[in-house]
Amino acid sequence: MNDLVLGTKIARLEKFIERLKRAGHSYFSTVGLKELADRLKNDPDFAACLSLLPSVEDKMVAIAKVEGNRGGGPDAAFMLVGLAGATDYLEGIALRATFLKKMGEGETPKIFSIAAWSPDLKNAGLGGHNTPDDRVGHLIDNCVMPIVEFIESNFNQTVRLFRSLERYKVLCEWYDRAELEALGEVALTQRHLSKHLFAEGFTYNFAETVVPSGRIDNFVPEEGVVAEAKLFAGQASAVEVKNQVEKRMTDLNLSVGYCVLYCKSKKTPSFQDADENVGPFTIYRIANGRQIIFLVIHIFKTESGDSLDPVAVKLKSA
Repeated sequence: MNDLVLGTKIARLEKFIERLKRAGHSYFSTVGLKELADRLKNDPDFAACLSLLPSVEDKMVAIAKVEGNRGGGPDAAFMLVGLAGATDYLEGIALRATFLKKMGEGETPKIFSIAAWSPDLKNAGLGGHNTPDDRVGHLIDNCVMPIVEFIESNFNQTVRLFRSLERYKVLCEWYDRAELEALGEVALTQRHLSKHLFAEGFTYNFAETVVPSGRIDNFVPEEGVVAEAKLFAGQASAVEVKNQVEKRMTDLNLSVGYCVLYCKSKKTPSFQDADENVGPFTIYRIANGRQIIFLVIHIFKTESGDSLDPVAVKLKSA
């Protein structure tokens, strides 16, 4: 993803947000907020960046319940926790993104009609925004724009890798399928993927990298990318590669790891407990705000009318 494409995408998003800000509270609260949430969710590049954020659903629900019991309402609690209750930068962005998502799903933002802010909200820096239009401006400046800044700072690396792995899936399933069917596991899971990443411009570690938990199949030091790959043979193989990646992430202090599963038969994993899907990627969120991202690649000959044979895979309790 070059800087020109990045700049154009971000500029269009910022122009759209500025237009929403000028439209005022009536349009923003009934239509604009949903449009914004949908744009962030449905654009594959923006969604890829936001998929790196930790899950904060449980925290949002818990605080909303407490605030609701005090009469403040869940939306007031979302605003409070989203702007002042984060324990670190990533959680703060995640709380803001979750707030927008919930509002975009149809919850009416009470912030546009509250007659007076609660003392807690004033203490969080929200006092003085007493008109609906003021609140729209405050919401955009303090909730929406930090999300945009996060996307911009992570756009190049994240989208570049996602796009590269998407191309790798096409390469395997269409152009190299016949060749890959004949390869053994080591040649397939290590050499073929590493050759692709090198050809895509990633600075590769030519010496095999050994960490306390073992050898890494694919490691790109400068990008902080670790990827383990395995032939899919049911639940056990998915659990094994997930555990391998998690150990490598711990050894290298990385927040994201990648698992590539190759299917040489019609049996394909059907992830039952994943947190999110972004394009061909399946995302699991694990402890300490980290993510493990799966990519499934099918490398077997198919006949007209053939269908895949889904195999249920559960990883959170494994």
